[in-house]
Formats: sequence, C-alpha cells, structure tokens
Amino acid sequence: MPIDLSDIRPDTIYSVSEAARVLGQTAQTIRIHLNDGDLKGSQGKNGRWKIPGREIIRYVNSK
Repeated sequence: MPIDLSDIRPDTIYSVSEAARVLGQTAQTIRIHLNDGDLKGSQGKNGRWKIPGREIIRYVNSK
C-alpha cells in the first residue's frame, strides 16, 4: 500500500515506533535505516531516536 504523505507532519518529531507505523515498516527496519544513514534522526541522551517529519518525507520521496 502506498504511503500517504499527508499523514506525515513535517514539523513533528517522530519516535522509531511512530515512524515505523507511518512507513509501514518494523521498528527494527527503521533503526537499520537510521544506523545506515538512509534515514536521518538524532539520538537523545537516553539513546532514543528522534526523527523529524520532514526527514521521513524526504526519505519517502527518495525511494
């Protein structure tokens, strides 16, 4: 099923699980994309990833 970009808010920060839900992928797959640099985000001091919505949109458009 295609991803509806209108579901992704560019100014929202997404967690790995939220990004996985909107992209239709598993959380593990999202972490792989983050670690490989295909999807950009930042890790807080607690080690949790934060992914900007505009980065998710860029990632979708690059595929």
